[in-house]
Amino acid sequence: MCAEPTDQGLQLVVQLVLETQADLPPLGVSVNGSWPSFPCVETSDLLVPNRPATQHTPAYRALDFAFDVGRVREGWNEITVYNTYQEQYCPENRHMRTFDASELGIDGRQRGTVRIASIELAIRQA
Repeated sequence: MCAEPTDQGLQLVVQLVLETQADLPPLGVSVNGSWPSFPCVETSDLLVPNRPATQHTPAYRALDFAFDVGRVREGWNEITVYNTYQEQYCPENRHMRTFDASELGIDGRQRGTVRIASIELAIRQA
């Protein structure tokens, strides 16, 4: 990526595209090692519309995270996704406890997991 001017009213938008699921755990995004940001906007819009496609299919949902464009570095940039779902810790065994079938989500996945289909980036007007 190219570093962008910070005085032009621009922002970096990171869009996480996730498989649709009933219960989404708290997710955060970090850019270039910054503290993670958790506020986001759920949307069905593609980050960069490509006529005639402007919306994600119902199989996916998207979360838009906005950042100051000054976080973009010239060259290589790092995007980190944080899943802050809390599992129950068993101190007596010093390990994360396992889940039985009754604790799995509707789709058969362990609660708190997500499947990221893509991570999209765009620089646009704030």
